[in-house]
Amino acid sequence: MGTSKNSFWRAKCAAMKWRKRSVAALREHCDEASLQASLPPEWIFRGSLMLLPPKTKLIIATHNQGKLRELQEILLPLQLDVVSAGELGLPEPEETGDSFAANALLKAKAAATASGYVALADDSGLSVDILNGDPGIYSARWAKIDGKTDFAWAAEKIRTAIIDKGENPQGAKARFICALTLYAPQDKILQVEGHVEGTLTFPARGEKGFGYDPIFIADQHKNSGKTFAEITPQEKNALSHRTQAFAKLLQKLNG
Repeated sequence: MGTSKNSFWRAKCAAMKWRKRSVAALREHCDEASLQASLPPEWIFRGSLMLLPPKTKLIIATHNQGKLRELQEILLPLQLDVVSAGELGLPEPEETGDSFAANALLKAKAAATASGYVALADDSGLSVDILNGDPGIYSARWAKIDGKTDFAWAAEKIRTAIIDKGENPQGAKARFICALTLYAPQDKILQVEGHVEGTLTFPARGEKGFGYDPIFIADQHKNSGKTFAEITPQEKNALSHRTQAFAKLLQKLNG
């Protein structure tokens, strides 16, 4: 596909003010690589999931198998070629950000830069009101002990910290927060955040989840009293913080 023809269709899209019909028109004349290369950078995340047609390779910037499984299931309807940073052997960047969004950006940018593909990163954690939002962005680090990750130990650490505040840990108000960053070449960034409200329960219950799931009861399951680790993955994905964030991401992509 020649440069002049790509330029022609770029101008035509501009004239059409980037309606969805322009996507179909472009695809009739350009292969996917030429199509994406021909677009002005400011259009990279506008309209009809332009960068995420079926079969697009998307790097999930995580080495966490639990997060990967959830994101793969959430992304399933888009029929993408999903590969994790762990599968590609990409290094994990140091999470030096001061917010979930900042850390998600660090991870997405690192994966996109190293792979050359669009990358999606999640940074998420548990925020407990009585602990002033802790463990928050340090949720994974709270579970580190002797070089290993132990979320049962982290859950006990949370319970003890609440007791030290003179409060009852049972029923303590908390929420899961998830920041998602979609990062494409040329420094094009899309960021969203989702959360799910709930309460804590001790001792931990359930085998289906990961992380802090066994001590968290979403408000939607208050009557049943089931933790995130006791409900099915489908039930969790119907209301989780990642699902909430992903719904916002789709809204922005569809602009």
